[in-house]
Parts: sequence; structure tokens; C-alpha cells
Amino acid sequence: MKTTQTILTRGITEVIGVESIKTRFDSGQKLRIKYGIDPTATSFHLGHTVPLRKLREFQKLGHVAVFIIGDYTAQIGDPVGKSDTRTMLSLHETQENAKNFTKLASKFIDINKAEVHLQSTWYNAMTLEQTIRLMATVTKEQLMRHDTFRMREREGKPLGFHEMFYTLLMAFDSVAVKADIELGGPDQKFNFLVTRQVMERYGLPAEDALLLRYLPGTDGAEKMSKSADNFVGLDEDPLVQFEKLMKIRDEDIPTFFDLLTDEASRPNEHPVAAKGRLAKLVVSDCHDQKAAQKADRQFFAGHPQLKNML
Repeated sequence: MKTTQTILTRGITEVIGVESIKTRFDSGQKLRIKYGIDPTATSFHLGHTVPLRKLREFQKLGHVAVFIIGDYTAQIGDPVGKSDTRTMLSLHETQENAKNFTKLASKFIDINKAEVHLQSTWYNAMTLEQTIRLMATVTKEQLMRHDTFRMREREGKPLGFHEMFYTLLMAFDSVAVKADIELGGPDQKFNFLVTRQVMERYGLPAEDALLLRYLPGTDGAEKMSKSADNFVGLDEDPLVQFEKLMKIRDEDIPTFFDLLTDEASRPNEHPVAAKGRLAKLVVSDCHDQKAAQKADRQFFAGHPQLKNML
């Protein structure tokens, strides 16, 4: 079983609240580990599994995985890095997408022991008075420190209030579930810092946060994404997944092992052997061991020159 120190460092770029997290763990209490996903996509890739795997690590230590389905925030869309306001999705669309992601999550976390919440559970019941109270927890000036909002203002582009409200909705999720620690990518740092303030305004201890490294794309780009066409889809054929993983850059092998497996890369292992081992582990997670072994045989049968390097 992984140690607390390993969980707090492997695949992590930054810890918000370092001393507080240490105190929480030293207390011996079961911690509430929150991860929220906006179900804006109809299909998912390996990058989406990174925080799920981290959730599973916490579960194995006896902590509570709190999984938030952002069926409200998904309608708005996270404005981080977006130069234009996007078309809003309907609640029906986001809830349909949520079904697919919940099914995916069950492959990587013990869904039966996790808390799974739809945001609509509390937002459908929120009154205007409660909404105003939430709005009063921050100032406009604080929200305008958001890099994306400042960029829009500089460029004279529209900025919808609903986009600014996104951060507050995300923050209230942590209030609703009384989160101790939240997981997310580096692009969520601003949202997490606001969340800490909002929780304190509601009389709760501020959550801490772990910022996870991005999974690189198969082309070596900083981040795997569907729009960049450098992704490995979770519903793709096992052989297709295997082939894509065999094409990653040699220098990205350690990162892929850190973020997608419980094993480590080996310093003197031939890159072809390392990628083959990685691919089998990942395909087995997405499908099963039998499918992974078959994909391994098929791939190397079609690439005898690579098999000779093993």
C-alpha cells in the first residue's frame, strides 16, 4: 500500500495548504477527498483517469472519495483559457454525459464506497436569498484576478456574469459536501483559492488542494486532449490503445507510469519494453488483462523489428 507521503507527491505539481494537510493526516481522521468533473464531453480519454486514480489511492488508505458531477457548471463550461463565451449546454445534455462518466469512474474507484453527488441536488433547492449570500463571499475585484477574465477585459471581449459565477458554484460544492481536500489540474488553482475563502465565509475549515500534473499527449504536447487529437480514448479498441501508447515520446515514459499506473519506470529498461509494459497495464485497466495480452501479441506480431529489441 502506498504511504501518505507518496500519495501527496507522486504526480503532484503543487500542494495548497501543505501544513494543514499534514495536520489532517496526523489526526487519523477519515478525510473527505473531493473531485469534481464537468460532464461536457460524450467520450473520455486517459487524462480524465488521473484524478480518479488519485482518489482510489486515498480510498485504499480508508478516506472517503467524494465525487461531484457538475451538471450545473457543465452548462456554463469552465472559462479557464477560453477567449470567448461558449454556448451553454442544457441540463439534460450534461446529465446524459454524466451517466457515461460515472460508468467510467467505476472502473477506477470503488464507486460503491464513494459518495457520488449531482450538483443539482443542492442547486435545485437554492433560494435567491441563499444565492445572494454565496455572491457576497467574494468581491468583483477578487474574481477579476482570474487570468482569463483579465485577458477578456484587456481584449475588449464579452465576459458573462454566469462565467464569473462558475467559480462560486464550484466553491459551494465544497461547502455542500464539507470537503477536506480537493483534487484538480494546475488550471484550477484560482478556483481552489477562492473555494478556501468561500468555505471560511460559511464557517467551515478551508479545504486543502492537490494540483495534479497534466498527462502529456501522445505527441509530446503538454496536455492530452481530444481537440488536439493526441489522446487515447477510454472506449477505443484495446489494440488501438496499445498502438497509441507505443508511440509516446521516450522522455514521457516516467510521467505516464506515474500518472497511469502503480508501478515505476525502470532507469535501464529499453524504451520499447517500457512502453509495452505500460501499454499492457493501461489497456488492462480500461478493458481487462485478457484484452491487454491479446493487444500485446497483435502489436508485436505486426512489428517484428520492435519485438527483436526486447
